[in-house]
Amino acid sequence: FSGSKCKKMNHLTNGYLTVSKLFSKLFSKPIKIITQTNLHALLRAINNGTIMTEFTEITRNKSRFRSACEDMSLKQLKSMANHLSEFIEKRAQEEVALAEQAAKRHKEKQAILASIAKAGLTPEDFFATDLPKIKKPRKPVAPQYRIKDAQGLKHEWSGRGRTPKAFELYFNNGGSKNSCRI
Repeated sequence: FSGSKCKKMNHLTNGYLTVSKLFSKLFSKPIKIITQTNLHALLRAINNGTIMTEFTEITRNKSRFRSACEDMSLKQLKSMANHLSEFIEKRAQEEVALAEQAAKRHKEKQAILASIAKAGLTPEDFFATDLPKIKKPRKPVAPQYRIKDAQGLKHEWSGRGRTPKAFELYFNNGGSKNSCRI
């Protein structure tokens, strides 16, 4: 944005354009303005990509940050500082809440482990992974082929798996599967 568009937008958004203008200066590509009026939403929106990486690089480098902010007025800089301090305070509160939650969960885990130990058990007793796999018994397959060998013994075969020796001998001597089908 430049010229009269910036002034109109700045007037409409009560100084929010200054943040957008800062980001436009910080990055070589123009960015679209997010129409919300708080910096928290803007920072959350850009927190998941390369824009945040570029932003953090610029804010960590004093000279790059200074050049990005040189066209801003003192009022605009103070406004941005207020937004950032509010964001920092909120983030600090969130981190304290997360730490309290983690401590509570840790305490609950320890209580559970203590009661398990008191009962004479170990956590592995509940989560054993080396149990043998139970195979379902298969139904026997009905034979599809029957032959009598030279000794008069009957041989049956389902037609699955390896061909039995008696059937191999039969097929090698000129017999066919169709001739011995049941």
